[in-house]
Amino acid sequence: MILTVDGIDAAAEQGVDLTTIRAVLAAQPTLVEDVDDRTRAVSGRVGGRLVTVWLVEGDNGGWELVLAFEAGFATELKWTHIFGGSDEG
Repeated sequence: MILTVDGIDAAAEQGVDLTTIRAVLAAQPTLVEDVDDRTRAVSGRVGGRLVTVWLVEGDNGGWELVLAFEAGFATELKWTHIFGGSDEG
């Protein structure tokens, strides 16, 4: 993952730090959704919070951090539907 100042600042404005972002990307299970052709949303539970990280695919095939935020109601519903409310897949 490529970190940019803009991505880190955007996440920090939402109350999400780099430690949390790394934990989300390493978490199991995770919910991965395509936002558009080049953007992915990765959601995972970290410390009781469901956090979503948006990554955009760069020209070199790497993924760049765009934003991270506490997941909203719709993502919570999807999480519960897919994983049955469990944090253990």
